Amino acid sequence: MRTISIKLPDDLLGRSTRLAKTLSMTRSDLVRRALEREIRLQEKRMIQQKLREAANALNATGLTKEPWAELDTDLGIEEETPWWETP
Repeated sequence: MRTISIKLPDDLLGRSTRLAKTLSMTRSDLVRRALEREIRLQEKRMIQQKLREAANALNATGLTKEPWAELDTDLGIEEETPWWETP
């Protein structure tokens, strides 16, 4: 694992320190898990957007009328396990 350096506003630094202590983990672990979760969410959202665009293009052809409303649920975006509970 490599080390990086980031600058945080004092408020965010304090909040992350307090939360890490409450969750009985290091601040580094808290930041790492939060970053992993955010990256995973953004990747899912990008896939979701591409799928929506493809579905809209397909629907525009008139070849299909499949329901695309469950896309968020199917991708697991709304029901993701909280990052602090992820092993």
